[in-house]
Amino acid sequence: MPITPAIRAEIEAQPTPNFILTTGIDGQVSGVFNYDTLDNLDQYRIGDIIGSLCRMRRYAGFGKQPYSIGAHSLLVLHLAEHKWKLDRREGLSLLAHDFSEAYMNDLCSPFKRSLPDYKAAEDKCMQAIQAKLNCDPLDSDLVKVIDAKAFKHEATVLFGMSEEDIDSIFPRTKGHRLTPLGYLATQLVFSLDQRNLPEDNLALTLSEKLGSLGVII
Repeated sequence: MPITPAIRAEIEAQPTPNFILTTGIDGQVSGVFNYDTLDNLDQYRIGDIIGSLCRMRRYAGFGKQPYSIGAHSLLVLHLAEHKWKLDRREGLSLLAHDFSEAYMNDLCSPFKRSLPDYKAAEDKCMQAIQAKLNCDPLDSDLVKVIDAKAFKHEATVLFGMSEEDIDSIFPRTKGHRLTPLGYLATQLVFSLDQRNLPEDNLALTLSEKLGSLGVII
């Protein structure tokens, strides 16, 4: 589909050339995102974020099968819901904890730690998304706990690792036991991630989950 006059006007109105074209869930060009105006809430489109994260691969694409950031976001929320009773804002904050990666990409943590400017921009991007969604910033320690639990379940499927090997190589996972409910949640998001042409089932599930949390797509 050609770029519409409205999107062309949006491109021409950009104050700097540091922008990218964005696409929605359907893969059609939806607008632009300018990295020099990270605090501009209007350029954050929830449909763009869903579409991007359902196509973007976690772990730099390594593993036995493709696995998206969108699927990981759902798994984190499922695991938290099994452990705690979450209110709307807590659930939304957990589901959205990696939403900035739609615009900043999913850099591997060892590489990310060497890029302080990137981390500052990512934090600014995440703050804008939280404002757009009207959800609270989460305690970073809580996110790390749930992320470690999700990683342990993901590693068993993607890398075929035993629980003992995961704990010995990645000490942050110690104390997070693999559980039957966690296993079922992992299988659910992996199956959603594979039934996609392109990523329709996963994008639909994410959209419905966001809708149940009060977000209008």
